[in-house]
Amino acid sequence: MSTHLCFNSPTRYTSYYNDIVTSHLTYATFSSHGTDALTIEVSEPTGLLEWLVSNPGKLNGVTHLRIRFPANQEQEPRQKQDRKAEDDDTTGDAPPKNYRASRWVALLEALARRQAPGFDNVTLFFAASIPPASWKKIPTLNSNSNSNPNPNPHSRSNLDKDRGFGKNLSIIRAVAKLRVQKGDGKGVVLEGFYAQPWRAYLEKELGVTVLDSGTGFGDPAMVRLREWQIGTEYLKP
Repeated sequence: MSTHLCFNSPTRYTSYYNDIVTSHLTYATFSSHGTDALTIEVSEPTGLLEWLVSNPGKLNGVTHLRIRFPANQEQEPRQKQDRKAEDDDTTGDAPPKNYRASRWVALLEALARRQAPGFDNVTLFFAASIPPASWKKIPTLNSNSNSNPNPNPHSRSNLDKDRGFGKNLSIIRAVAKLRVQKGDGKGVVLEGFYAQPWRAYLEKELGVTVLDSGTGFGDPAMVRLREWQIGTEYLKP
């Protein structure tokens, strides 16, 4: 039997075991029901970070890890926050820090500290809210310079944050520190929109098979990915 934990809130997470669905506070002690496999899916780093602190040793029992990085690197997610204390993670009118790269890097570093053999499988999904076709049409000149009194809201500098975390060097370096087991049916899967060198880089650093999510040449998802990757081939982790 397996248990699936889903972290998409700073203060609560959901567990799925057989037909039982339960909501838990992230700081509460978790009972794994003696299951053989534990899957963690995370789209919000703060909650899982708190869970790891409150449940030392539980990370060693995680077999499958799925991370979904949000499309927007700065804005607050649309779902309602669980508690007003989330305001403590902001500075003035600045966006919540838990959606900045530093919070994701902190989580990845915590996940890399597991003592048991590595994860069986790691899936990384990099969301992006800017369609690749639209990205190619964005002007290369920065329209937000001080000499321009009317900044262009569609300039590269304004829309770059909507490309997601798929070309973030700090995040991919932190991913490369994860421990992943070798063997048939094991390894890393890349999904969504990410830089062209990431697959080869992770295979070299982790020593495991890294797969693209697309099915092959001509697959619509792969075509969109290749369009998005234009200009990322020179990034060097």
